[in-house]
Amino acid sequence: MFPGGLPGAALFLLRISVIGMLFDSTIQSASTGDVSLWRIVALALISLLLLCGAFTPIASALSIVLEALCWPVWDGLRSFEFFLQALVIVALFLLGPGAYSIDLKMFGRRIILPPE
Repeated sequence: MFPGGLPGAALFLLRISVIGMLFDSTIQSASTGDVSLWRIVALALISLLLLCGAFTPIASALSIVLEALCWPVWDGLRSFEFFLQALVIVALFLLGPGAYSIDLKMFGRRIILPPE
């Protein structure tokens, strides 16, 4: 559930790429004048959670919601981009944060011994 080594590094890079996609979507929405303070605060909170790898499934779900809020102002080709971004975020949701995360310290790798 929490792979280390190169797969863990790849999951860290996947979390960073989701943060980049969120910033890109927010900047694209800002160019149309459709950005409010709560959206910027949500972007900062979700980005911080993803960067640290804390509550990654929840942060992934929230990032899909944030992407979906930016979607109505996009046209044709941007809609296709939204679906590709949503697929990447769903992949992060399903794969988890990896070994380089706070989630590992909170929820991961425990030794459970059977009773004697």
